[in-house]
Amino acid sequence: MPETVVLGDRQVHLYWETIHATPQDDDLRATLNDDELSRVDRLQSPEKRALRVVQLARRRRILSRYLQVAPRDVIIDYDPNGRPLIPDGLYISCSYSQHAYLLAISRFPGIGVDVENMHDYREMGDVTRHLSKHDMDTLSSLSPRDVTMASIRMWTRKEAFAKGIGTGLFHEPRDMVVPSSPDAVRWEGRPLVGADLWHLRDLEDLEEDFVREYVATVAYAIPASLESVTISTPPLP
Repeated sequence: MPETVVLGDRQVHLYWETIHATPQDDDLRATLNDDELSRVDRLQSPEKRALRVVQLARRRRILSRYLQVAPRDVIIDYDPNGRPLIPDGLYISCSYSQHAYLLAISRFPGIGVDVENMHDYREMGDVTRHLSKHDMDTLSSLSPRDVTMASIRMWTRKEAFAKGIGTGLFHEPRDMVVPSSPDAVRWEGRPLVGADLWHLRDLEDLEEDFVREYVATVAYAIPASLESVTISTPPLP
């Protein structure tokens, strides 16, 4: 049986790593279920398919330590919005970008993460159409050097929050209010009108060794029954 990891009610565990896939690994593919394999096979690039196999297999290996089952026996379902569902009172959010993989695990549902590669962002075109007038006004006040970093951070913070509320980008990103700082932040507020109080923390603020070509954010809402939440980064299995 895998080594047990204990997750308290007030804890969020974050796992991140950069993974370089082997060309083909049938042993890792064998740990994935049919839905995961279908998602992998929809990717066009052989390199991306091989990488996603490793990333999904790593997710199973990590979760197996909490569930005390073999990686192949971890049950992962999805709700109608594509949010992963795990048994035994676990909630997860995961994000992939190039070789980076980010996974958050908690015992409360309000948790979301996003990671973006700076190089991908520069190639994905103009995302300012997803930003509000307030966002754009803030960007206009920054130096040209800070505009790119601030805009990708805003996008990453919005997406982490959207994953946390379980709707993805069903809500218009323009309507989400998040920090616009180009620097890593800790922030609490209500990203949507009428939303609960949410906390946003950029991963660089949590992990000094994070690869600098990526930016990432964890978003979480502390349940009313809890006074605080501790975020930690356990060792990778």
